[in-house]
Amino acid sequence: NGETDKAALMLFGMSEDALAAEEFDRAEGFLRRIVEMDPSNEEAHRKLSEAYNSVGRPKEAIEELLKLVDLSVAARRHQAAEKHLRDIFDIDPHHKKAQEMLADLFMHAPEEERLIRESLEKAEKAMGLGRFEEARAILEEIVTLDPENGQAKSLLNALYYRQPKTRAEESEFFEDVEVEFQDQGDVDISWEGEEAPPEVEEEEPPPPEPGSLPEAAGEIDLFGGEGQAEEGEKLPSEPDAEDLDIFGEAPQGPEET
Repeated sequence: NGETDKAALMLFGMSEDALAAEEFDRAEGFLRRIVEMDPSNEEAHRKLSEAYNSVGRPKEAIEELLKLVDLSVAARRHQAAEKHLRDIFDIDPHHKKAQEMLADLFMHAPEEERLIRESLEKAEKAMGLGRFEEARAILEEIVTLDPENGQAKSLLNALYYRQPKTRAEESEFFEDVEVEFQDQGDVDISWEGEEAPPEVEEEEPPPPEPGSLPEAAGEIDLFGGEGQAEEGEKLPSEPDAEDLDIFGEAPQGPEET
């Protein structure tokens, strides 16, 4: 339970500190308390085995490894059990009980391999049919039996990216959408595309006020005068053509003699 796990974590930390200070007896005491609380704690058995082996107590180290073998076989994790037996042979290559257990393990290995192979086929078939939860359960069982099975781990990784949201997540999503649409009021579902900008009617310019513009083009005086000159009469603002100097000089008076 949670309290046991918290206590185990605290004791693990204390055992690490004791081992770092080369206080083996204290470290052993902490690890033994973990095993007493939870006999199936594999990490505590493994650390005890390493600690015993490091201080020259091979018999106790092998005893802890044999407990790990039993736990692995009970959980049908034969690959893990084989590894622990190999660790025993590293300490004692002629350990009789370990040899017998390894032989028994090999006798059951073909059957286990067949079961794993069939389970992988079932998982792949379930994934192909979209039954992702079923495939996940099968693959997790395979990894429990064979923690080093690369194919099962690869399929689990692929399943993580292919599996859709759970129904609870989907329900929550659609519920949010429904509430959003309810807040919008009446929605015209027949309309598609982005909302077009409203059409703006162009206003015609107001008519000119009377007298603001000449009534006819013929009444326009380019030289600033108003109205039209009578026949034979010059407008004051209209100079004689002969007096015009296109170079900008003023008209010259009569030449003096």
